[in-house]
Amino acid sequence: HEDGARAGNNIKEKPPNVIVIYLQRLPSHGRETAEYLAQAKATRHIPIVFVDGERGKIANVKQKVPSGIFTTEAKLHQVVKKFL
Repeated sequence: HEDGARAGNNIKEKPPNVIVIYLQRLPSHGRETAEYLAQAKATRHIPIVFVDGERGKIANVKQKVPSGIFTTEAKLHQVVKKFL
């Protein structure tokens, strides 16, 4: 959770409208970061959008971060635009 905490601290300083995490490369790092952000009081209100990834990895992330939004790279702009 060290990476998640570091990302969370950076995000707390200047909260974004939305967080985008790609699950294709190093999905465990993205999942850990998302778990931390979804649980931390200062960041839990920020929508987290997950992009692509293997079916099994996506299922795991959905279980750990049920508030996450899941999409493909092709639809990412459409999804993120809702939060800007």
